[in-house]
Amino acid sequence: MSLVGIGSNHSVERKTLSSQLYSILEQKVVSGEIAPGTRLSEESLADRFNVSRSPAREALSDLERVGLAVRVGQRDRMIAIPTRAMIAEKYDLWWILDVGRTYLCSLEAGLEDHVELRRYVDRMARAVRAKDPKRYAAASAKYYEKIHRGCANDFVNQAGINCDVYLRWLETLYARAFDMSEQAVSEHAEILAAFEQRDLGALSTLIRAHVMRQREHILDRFDAENASTPSC
Repeated sequence: MSLVGIGSNHSVERKTLSSQLYSILEQKVVSGEIAPGTRLSEESLADRFNVSRSPAREALSDLERVGLAVRVGQRDRMIAIPTRAMIAEKYDLWWILDVGRTYLCSLEAGLEDHVELRRYVDRMARAVRAKDPKRYAAASAKYYEKIHRGCANDFVNQAGINCDVYLRWLETLYARAFDMSEQAVSEHAEILAAFEQRDLGALSTLIRAHVMRQREHILDRFDAENASTPSC
């Protein structure tokens, strides 16, 4: 497949060219604008963004590093095509990283942080009752931003950020709708209670169960889409 979804009128400043180019590509891949299987070359990216091959090469390497692309040939990359095993393994990695980030953050959190997190859980609950997905999504995003913000381990944070990007992509491809339910709110409240107690064992159990439920939903959609796609 050829490169699609990237206009030729984009230009990027010469400062941090590779990071700017990567951010543009990441957004377009995660949003689904650049589809799985799309082939990306250093030459085409350099031409379209009016940059040299060096930042284009670095941006493609970063896409490969986070798992959004795979190498094809010496220089080119292709947007990854998810497999069932790949999805399952990413969700396994996610819950492990999420437990680590959340626990490390809990060690630094105080009463004001707990109160703020409870407020977000309450907003999620009210959004479920009102059937308001936008309010729910906003409260959920604030909840996760807050519950991870206090993690001071840069290595854990970076691994978690990379995993978050990949999973947002999977949700775009297969989730279709936000998980907005009373069960999800209850799970967030239970995780918060363990967070407040700094209970690593409870956090591990609760976060794993929450993530595995999401994984099964994604895998069900993946299986359904592949069953309905005729083989060539």
